[in-house]
Amino acid sequence: MIEILSPGAYTTVQDLGRQGLRRYGVSAGGAADPFSLALGNRMLGNRAAAPALEFTAVGPRLRFHQAADVCVTGGEFAMRRCEVLRVEAGDEMNLGAARRGLRGYLCVRGGLAPPHAIPPFRQPVHRGQTVGFGKEPPSVAAPLIPHEWLLVRPARLRITTSAQTSWFSTAAWQLLISSTFCVTPDSNRQGIRLKGPQLEVCRREMLTEGVCLGAIQVTPDGQPVILFVDQQTTGGYPKIANVILADTPIVGQLRPGDLVCFQPVSFEEAVAAWRARMGPLLEPG
Repeated sequence: MIEILSPGAYTTVQDLGRQGLRRYGVSAGGAADPFSLALGNRMLGNRAAAPALEFTAVGPRLRFHQAADVCVTGGEFAMRRCEVLRVEAGDEMNLGAARRGLRGYLCVRGGLAPPHAIPPFRQPVHRGQTVGFGKEPPSVAAPLIPHEWLLVRPARLRITTSAQTSWFSTAAWQLLISSTFCVTPDSNRQGIRLKGPQLEVCRREMLTEGVCLGAIQVTPDGQPVILFVDQQTTGGYPKIANVILADTPIVGQLRPGDLVCFQPVSFEEAVAAWRARMGPLLEPG
């Protein structure tokens, strides 16, 4: 088991989420940076989706009650990143504050015990809590995959058109793809709020409809919001674009004050990017 000596900031047990529940009003949830969770797991020989600890801005302080092989991925914290490390029973680990990026992942060989709650209703871990080890069947570990793109700033997010793109003027679209936006402090796992040039908002009436991960809504004040892993499943603001799935790991590492710009791509390019980025990690598991 792992004992939580100090929980850090919003530390939860995450996997790659649950699919097929949106019809019931439950978003898939899962890791905010799925690439880093999958990478740490595959380097340890786990399935890409094995549960791990996700921590935000400030990592937890932990005590291991049995020996384990671990790997820390994601943003830059106090522990060495993307290396398989051996910890012994009684060892303590202090992840510290993020130096770059926002979220980190602690993966353990064999995974962690599957969480009982359905995302996005997982509760953060608390001081004194223990988290059990899982029983992932061993497999061949994957090598380290280069991922410098993850923490490059300003962040470049590729986008496709969305359901209401045609509702916006050409000037609004051009402003979106030619401007730089800043991540605001009121961003979280539900949505990343951006501040930048005011986008002209269409005045058409819109019924609430389903929304998806990465949808960029434009609120009445003309500012974009990127819907994220714990987003609501329906919404009534028009969507000017959608961040491609391959770039959602970058969104998961955005911290307040980071700068963001957008680059339009085709749907075919979006699919190819996902296969290139996540395929080597997901296919073996």
